Amino acid sequence: MPSLFKSPFPSLIQQLPVLQHSESIGAEFWRPKFTEKGQADLWKAIFGSESTIRLSRERLLDYRYSNEIQKCAEILLWGYPKNLNQVVTNVLGALADVARLAPKPAPWPEYFHQLRNLGGLGISTITKFAYFYSHKFEDKRALILDMQIVAKSARWDETVVPGLSWANGDKNYLTYLHTMHGVAAQMACAADQIEFFIFTFGNTF
Repeated sequence: MPSLFKSPFPSLIQQLPVLQHSESIGAEFWRPKFTEKGQADLWKAIFGSESTIRLSRERLLDYRYSNEIQKCAEILLWGYPKNLNQVVTNVLGALADVARLAPKPAPWPEYFHQLRNLGGLGISTITKFAYFYSHKFEDKRALILDMQIVAKSARWDETVVPGLSWANGDKNYLTYLHTMHGVAAQMACAADQIEFFIFTFGNTF
């Protein structure tokens, strides 16, 4: 099992420009999907006259949106640029409720279940909202936890969370946060740099 503390991984992770991690989003792919859900004006606000936009972590974290609905929609587009498993179109109809709840801090179990109860939202989507709203749980900044990270984190000595699976991600999420932030503190990097490394390169080495 490889170790994140062995060269060259610490220096590589410390240099990862995680805030520049971006996704290209095609306007015409999304126009009919937004229109069908009564969100044509929101589509226009996001894409304007552009045929393609790029959404970065930096924008989603730092841009001052005029409303939370657009921010939540852009988080979804960044997370699912090709509408994997119909996640975005399933959420568009409940976007006002998502935008009401996602920005509000709450303890992790409450935060998870409030959004989960809207229907169709899983750990991957909910942790994306938590991350981009910079929420903290047990004083640890939220990180994204998706299926790839669940699988790939188990390959590395330092990021193994015993018992973590896709089915119980919500119950092990706080342990995941403490583990990732602990490794980041030892490595003198940001925890989301480790998350991004695991997501992108976790099965490569």
